[in-house]
Amino acid sequence: MTETIIILQNIRQVIKTEKWCVNNLVDHKIVPVPKEYSSECGMCILIQSEIPESLISYLEESNFTFQIKDYKTA
Repeated sequence: MTETIIILQNIRQVIKTEKWCVNNLVDHKIVPVPKEYSSECGMCILIQSEIPESLISYLEESNFTFQIKDYKTA
């Protein structure tokens, strides 16, 4: 199964993004950043469905530094 991870710059951004996901009913998990990706934070958000455009807009409007990557799970 392919899922998507959002890698953020710091834990504050992860927490704020998680709160947004909870408030907007986006299915997600907080997980460690996979070894193949680098992150100052160490944690990222795993989205188990298509990322809503409204989430991307939130990240951009918040001026968060982020990367969106496909992530394959077993």
